[in-house]
Amino acid sequence: MKFVLILTFIFSFLNLGCTSHSKNEDLAQRHLDLGNSFFAAGRYPQALKELLKAKKLTPSNPQILNSLAITYQARGRSDLAIQTFNELLQIYPGYTEGRNNLARVLIETKRFKEAEIEIGKVKNDLTYGALDKVFLNEGLLYFDQKQYLKALEPFAKSVQYGRSNCSSQHFYGRSLFELKRYAEASVALDNAIAFCQSSGNDEPHYFSALAHYRSGDKRKAAVRFDEIIKLYPKGQYSEKSKALLDVVRKEL
Repeated sequence: MKFVLILTFIFSFLNLGCTSHSKNEDLAQRHLDLGNSFFAAGRYPQALKELLKAKKLTPSNPQILNSLAITYQARGRSDLAIQTFNELLQIYPGYTEGRNNLARVLIETKRFKEAEIEIGKVKNDLTYGALDKVFLNEGLLYFDQKQYLKALEPFAKSVQYGRSNCSSQHFYGRSLFELKRYAEASVALDNAIAFCQSSGNDEPHYFSALAHYRSGDKRKAAVRFDEIIKLYPKGQYSEKSKALLDVVRKEL
């Protein structure tokens, strides 16, 4: 009888532990979902708050660690982003999405040799399907080192695998622009505009205008500068576009 009571106690304790663990996971998922929603809305401090709550509940959840690292990067804390990605990959070395994101942060912090190693590991994972992201990072690895010709091929592959990827389209065009292949750049950057406008990114518009101007199509350049002023009145290239539009109109 005593033995039966002991077994009953043990099973009850284990069941209680499983229930508590399940509740923690459910609550952590809610904080993760809320954090990701805040991040998508550009509310990074609120996103960080929710993701830290999620991590406290389930410290080794790969999705939480990945989102947390990305949010640290958005808050300008590359050191904490890299630390969190490394924590994730120490637990889950096969979490390739996190490794690819780590490579991006390493590129942005100019740790190019380390980034190249991580990109190599990502490319070796034949089960990873986001090939546009892989080749985008490889292109950025060379672009940020001003190796524009070398960047062109991976950017072209990124466009091939992810035609609607704004960054892929934009940096393919930018590479052509930096190589002074302005006619080709104008076509590529015009393509990028279609995929980037909804994100509020005015940079493809601006470099499209410059590419058209330098290839001799001043009327098209004027149209693009005018579009920037109207579509992105508070954008980073709005004031430059106003000044350049005046110059171009005088030349027409």
